[in-house]
Amino acid sequence: MLLKFTKFNDYIRKINPVNWSISTKLLIAIASAATIPMSLIAYNNLKLGLDNLTKSEYYKLEVIAVSNASRLDQLIIDNRLIVNQISSNINVVNFLAVTSSKQEELFSKVEKSLEVILRSSPDYDAVFVMDKDGNCLASTDPTFIGRNYSFRDYFKKAIRGYGASPVSLLVGATTGRPGLFFSHPIRSERGEILGVAVLKIKGHDLWRVVNSIRVNSHVQAFLIDENGIVIVHPNNSFLYRSLDELSGDTQNKLKAENAYGREQISSLQLSELASAMVGAKQMGNVSYYSPLEKTHQIAGFSPLESEPWVLGVNKPREIFEAPMRAMIWQNGCFVLLVGGISALVSLLLSKQLVKSIRALIKAGQALQKGDFNPEILAEASRSQDDLGKLACVFLQMAEEVNNREHNLKSQVQELRVEIDETKKERQIAEITGTEYFRELQKKAQRLKNRTNMPEKAEAEYFQSLHKKAKYQKTRFVANL
Repeated sequence: MLLKFTKFNDYIRKINPVNWSISTKLLIAIASAATIPMSLIAYNNLKLGLDNLTKSEYYKLEVIAVSNASRLDQLIIDNRLIVNQISSNINVVNFLAVTSSKQEELFSKVEKSLEVILRSSPDYDAVFVMDKDGNCLASTDPTFIGRNYSFRDYFKKAIRGYGASPVSLLVGATTGRPGLFFSHPIRSERGEILGVAVLKIKGHDLWRVVNSIRVNSHVQAFLIDENGIVIVHPNNSFLYRSLDELSGDTQNKLKAENAYGREQISSLQLSELASAMVGAKQMGNVSYYSPLEKTHQIAGFSPLESEPWVLGVNKPREIFEAPMRAMIWQNGCFVLLVGGISALVSLLLSKQLVKSIRALIKAGQALQKGDFNPEILAEASRSQDDLGKLACVFLQMAEEVNNREHNLKSQVQELRVEIDETKKERQIAEITGTEYFRELQKKAQRLKNRTNMPEKAEAEYFQSLHKKAKYQKTRFVANL
């Protein structure tokens, strides 16, 4: 446990910036100073650029949707005028106003009138007339005659006789072909509703109009009805499928009308797109993910004024973001290049710096041991930077230290001599200051004062006394 704790402390000490080497600190400092501000500026510029580019793309898609929604509105308005003319045709009105026995006499006239309208445009698929019970009495397509279409929504709306001419995009119950159905009530001179006139436009022609809305190969246009069901799309797998799950009542209603020739309307699981587009009253944009295409998309949309339909124009997000991603990659490479150059410069600077510092450390250690050699700092002192000046100051300091050390040694030597002399004097003072030595001096003085002692005996006596004193002194010093 103690070993693990020690290793952990060593690891903490190593990662602590305080314990990093100067070269590491310098490398991180220069690289950070060079790359961090540049990275922040590049990130901010790229983010602003991407935001502006996204807004621009949204605006472009909205403009495309609005302009082409107007084209569809014009198409619907023009064909409404045509169906209105059919409903007011004198032959058609008279045909429905008479009894069934007399209708046979007018049938050929009605048939010719309907044929003239059919041949007036290649986009028309069929023109037919129904009585007020929904039975088809006359048509340019003989397969329609005798069938009942009272279950169709366009008949139900027209027979009520209010509002604009109903329009429905349906899959024909008789032909199985998709078409755009325009209907209008046929009234007598007294305003009584006699039946319904219907103009069917080929659905493929409507698709052609919507699919022509292309700025480039990546932009797609599509049309949804009031329920969010895709009625026009360049990808057939999207057709007659709802953007989001439909309610049970809506499913039952569509099944009863056989609107799109399907028992059940499946969902595309595009809830984000559905919440933005279904029932939209004004143009807008939305970003969403398409599970079928497995891509993130952006779309601009605009509602039609003539019908509760919405025209959408979408584009993969990655297409318009591709140039920005390339720019991000270029900026990232540039930042890395600048960071690499900064790291290289910092390594060169740190190498020179560390070399001078290590020379100073080596010189300091040599000075500490007493074997300092000025040649250690010869190269560093020739530099004109702050480290060169520091090396020069260190050389001067080393010279002063050597001089002071030499002077100190001389002073210590002199002090030792003085200490030895003082010691000797103290020792002599200790000898002469003894009671024994004072007694000898007194005896010598007494002997000296003797006048009757013979000179020879006196000299011998003093000589003997001097030897004793010298012996005592030598013995005392030896003991010390």
